[in-house]
Amino acid sequence: MSKRLPRTNAVYLRDILDATTKLKELIQGMDYESFQEDWRTYHTAFSLLEIIGEASGRITAEFQAQNPTIPWVNMKAMRKALIHGYANVELDVVWNTLTHDIPPLHQQITSLLRSAVPEARQPDERER
Repeated sequence: MSKRLPRTNAVYLRDILDATTKLKELIQGMDYESFQEDWRTYHTAFSLLEIIGEASGRITAEFQAQNPTIPWVNMKAMRKALIHGYANVELDVVWNTLTHDIPPLHQQITSLLRSAVPEARQPDERER
């Protein structure tokens, strides 16, 4: 069994960054019509958005308060909507999130990891 990493803010931010990277790659070259017709793609997107929401909810309140430009509440709300309101998910809302919210979030998290999280500048075991 492999050794688990301590779950720090930096690790949760990396989880968010990993999910945003995958989401960007997942829908690359797609339009909304293709997205809504491909259940594998939209269910994969749901899962990655849920990871983003879960990871954002585990980042300390202090860190979130120090970084108010990150949409912490929105990330958690999307997770809640996908998990608890799964029968009422509106694909156009998800598509809008993927195309309009994920790219700037990816940039924000990348910048945050580079500047504000000292331990994030060190490679973790997943990168060795």
